[in-house]
Amino acid sequence: CEVNSLPCPFCGHAPEVAELVLTDSCKFAAIECQGCGAVGPEIRLTCLKRGSDDPWMPEDYAAAVAEWNRRAAT
Repeated sequence: CEVNSLPCPFCGHAPEVAELVLTDSCKFAAIECQGCGAVGPEIRLTCLKRGSDDPWMPEDYAAAVAEWNRRAAT
């Protein structure tokens, strides 16, 4: 899944994949760089209502993208 985010702070590539992690009760997302494999923080999105059948929505990635885009001032 393509994401609208800043380039990787380590290698400069644009991250293109949202890494999705699903547990029995919650879903998580993190942004991953396709160039060097750097992964942003895992963000807990929501508790599941129907288990693994809960659909993934584009807005599910917003918090993960926001965390990836946070940069320390240089």
